[in-house]
Amino acid sequence: MYSYKIYHFLKLADVFSIINACFGFSAIFFAFKGIFTYSFVLVILAIFFDSLDGKLARYMKQSSRFGVDLDSLSDVVSFAVAPAFFFYLFSSLHIFIRLIVAFVFLTAGILRLARFDIMKLFERDYPHKKGVYIGLAVPVAAFFASMSVFIIVYYCSGFIANLLLAIVYLFLSYLMVSDIEFKKPRILV
Repeated sequence: MYSYKIYHFLKLADVFSIINACFGFSAIFFAFKGIFTYSFVLVILAIFFDSLDGKLARYMKQSSRFGVDLDSLSDVVSFAVAPAFFFYLFSSLHIFIRLIVAFVFLTAGILRLARFDIMKLFERDYPHKKGVYIGLAVPVAAFFASMSVFIIVYYCSGFIANLLLAIVYLFLSYLMVSDIEFKKPRILV
């Protein structure tokens, strides 16, 4: 007899994924309130907790398909939705351009996470070098996107700065879905 109770699926590492998602949601909330410093710090905290969940699951030998999916869903909130919302909210470009750039970043983040999960699930069919990511990791893209918004909000403004912000977001979007190999950061290996 199978049990479908959530607590049968949840492991300790999954709590870190949920905390990651909560930090991502909180980052959106504070951005909406106009307190972007908190948003930026919360994205960094989400990155930290995201780096811990997988390590903890492997260390405790508690890796599961549920945990992998939960991690990816949490990553979508913190590293795709939140930075896309930041761009839309803080850029002063035309609303149509803000929506397009935010949608492109969001879509690239979701596609990158889906590709990562498929490559992990079917490693035999998608061999790749150890210690590298194919395409820029979504948390790394989120960090640079959020840092760019932080710079615009607190240090620069004007059309040129906002245009550069859009270019940074589009470039990060391209890097996420590209097949360029990126070395895994030391803290994530």
